[in-house]
Amino acid sequence: MSRLYDGRQIVVDFSFDCATSKSYAVIIEDMEKLIVQKLKEVELGENVRILHAVESGSMAWGFASPDSDYDVRFIYVREANFYLRLDKTRDVIEWQLDETLDINGWDLQKALRLLYKSNPTLFEWANSPIVYKTTEEESVD
Repeated sequence: MSRLYDGRQIVVDFSFDCATSKSYAVIIEDMEKLIVQKLKEVELGENVRILHAVESGSMAWGFASPDSDYDVRFIYVREANFYLRLDKTRDVIEWQLDETLDINGWDLQKALRLLYKSNPTLFEWANSPIVYKTTEEESVD
């Protein structure tokens, strides 16, 4: 939910604290801050590490309408032992879909398989002008 306050757009979001089993309202002035907060919730709730998160829809490419939502897409990894499982596992996280936010991501393994097949979605994500989170290169000695 968002409201205009003192000439600024204020976003009110409701979160749930698993430790206390209580809901609470969070007031955030900026959508980017809200999205970064939601990405942290994904990491904690799904036990993953997000490597790269971008805006993928009309907001990124300059043709958003007043009722456009934010299409947040990300690539993530799980702990190493997850990839050693023999059973088939889900390789997509669909975190939130409402009138304001559409947040979902792909496991790195899925992303690499699709990149190998020249999937255009990954090329779009790689060229998005709006990056919410990315992983810096680590030097290897």
